[in-house]
Amino acid sequence: MNALTRMRWFPDRSDQPSPYRRATPTLMQAVGGAIWRSLEGVGHRRAMHALHAAADRYAISNPALARLLRGADETVPPHVREAAEVRALADGYHRVDPRFAAELYCAADRHERLAEERMMLR
Repeated sequence: MNALTRMRWFPDRSDQPSPYRRATPTLMQAVGGAIWRSLEGVGHRRAMHALHAAADRYAISNPALARLLRGADETVPPHVREAAEVRALADGYHRVDPRFAAELYCAADRHERLAEERMMLR
């Protein structure tokens, strides 16, 4: 008879889980938290961008509404406001030079993301 047939390929499992299994819930919680914070930042930026766009749209026809929409902007950090201004500039270039407009949109996103990372490190 072959000696390999009686060899045990897998060691007996102990009652304690492996270090990997013990660390996995903590790791998943950290990863989930990081994903949630980034998505929360994206949602906040989209909402502020929508408020700015609506305020620009109603600036002439309904100035009182535009003031209310911009009033919601008082609690917004300066980096979000600056990025919204760059996006408004990119909206103007969208038809004339779409590549430049795309680069402006990317620059605005990068500016917000870097500022939020700096705030998280504090």
